[in-house]
Amino acid sequence: LMPEPPVSFVEAKFMGMHRKGLVPVGEWHTVTLYPPMSLQNIWDSIRYFANIIRPHVNVKVWNARELEAVEGLSKPEFFKKYGFVLVHRPTEMTAVDWNLSAPKTLDLSHFTGHGMPQRETPLSRIYAKEVESIIREL
Repeated sequence: LMPEPPVSFVEAKFMGMHRKGLVPVGEWHTVTLYPPMSLQNIWDSIRYFANIIRPHVNVKVWNARELEAVEGLSKPEFFKKYGFVLVHRPTEMTAVDWNLSAPKTLDLSHFTGHGMPQRETPLSRIYAKEVESIIREL
């Protein structure tokens, strides 16, 4: 989707991280490295990682802040038209919270589902509620 009014952009090179070549346009693969792993998850992940080795693709990254200012749309209107919106919201999350929320190193439990801790993290306790609040605003 190209912006209608003239706005600035930069050319970016996506190094293989694109969907060109192995899937129809618009089809995405679910990359799942957490349990339970199904054969379909594994196949989709293999197809995704195989796609990474594809040649790079050049894309235009439009200036969304400039586009928002030029169009004069409200945040909800911009979101409805473009499928995303830039919002500035502080978070209560700290660097320590992010580290505590990171998944553990990959091991057999990621593929079998056995031995995975069912625990609440700062991500689920703090950040998820903050994101939910932002989405409700839109």
